Amino acid sequence: MCYSKKYCAEKRNAQRWNLYRRIGVNMHTLFEVPRYKVANSLPKRAIILRCFDLRLPIASKGFIHGELDLNGYSYYSMKRAGGAISLARPGLDPDSFRSIIGEVKLILGHCPDITHFISLSHDDCLRYRELLAGDYKPHVECEDVPLAAKNFTDIFPQLQFGGYHARFVGWAQTEISFDTIIETDPSTSLRKILCTA
Repeated sequence: MCYSKKYCAEKRNAQRWNLYRRIGVNMHTLFEVPRYKVANSLPKRAIILRCFDLRLPIASKGFIHGELDLNGYSYYSMKRAGGAISLARPGLDPDSFRSIIGEVKLILGHCPDITHFISLSHDDCLRYRELLAGDYKPHVECEDVPLAAKNFTDIFPQLQFGGYHARFVGWAQTEISFDTIIETDPSTSLRKILCTA
């Protein structure tokens, strides 16, 4: 005997599910279950390492899509506090260095057609200030890019390394300009040559 409509409905549903389970009915095919697409399988061209700094997302996205000619589907984005410091000075942050190298190996295992690794560094990085403490000096982030390139290409010689540095410009430092610091093979650079006439 049912005491309430809700109790009766719950009891009937439980009996129905129990019956389906006993006779081996796959519940996911019996009822409509939401389905989602897997990641886009377009070929990737690059891995981009950049900092978490909240001043950079709009400018770096504009640089990546505009000057490097990469859209959202043609690269993997890796964010690490300090970005290139983990590659340039692995002794200061060995866990982050191992994490970056492991992630690059994993990405290359899934997508072996990647040809470029791009490192975006910037001025006035708080992670640099934290790790270098009293040894921090202005523009050290820019000076570390060639060292990061050497350490990275020693491990992954098959990838072209592109190191770009974001400088804050303008009297209020409200705009960002990207400088090319190093490219291991400029003939295969992803950066477009911008015509100024």
